[in-house]
Amino acid sequence: MTAPAANRTAIVHIGLNKTGSTTLQRWLQVNRAALRERGIWFDDLPPHGGPELSTAMGWSIFAASENPLWQPGPWQAQAYRIGDRADLDARVATFLDRVEASLPQAGGLYVTSSEHIGTALR
Repeated sequence: MTAPAANRTAIVHIGLNKTGSTTLQRWLQVNRAALRERGIWFDDLPPHGGPELSTAMGWSIFAASENPLWQPGPWQAQAYRIGDRADLDARVATFLDRVEASLPQAGGLYVTSSEHIGTALR
């Protein structure tokens, strides 16, 4: 991941389950084009599922990976092919590269939202 530009700002919405996060996420998706015209970038990462980490799972796994003692559980191993810490580190690096690629090149505001981050921070 390259060093972030000094003039970029990021907002990471860390919602909890059943607090309206999905409504916020849908609003951001529906209004993505209008937001970009105003310099606000809602990430382009795919929704849940598949071999790549989505925004929701990517940020939660990133948060969990900050704990050096964290080990992938059965659902991570199955859904995201994370069998050990090396797999985890590789997936997180790829996810962060994809986030970096979705940022505006200069200036602007990056917005992302995931109710799964709060769960991972427990």
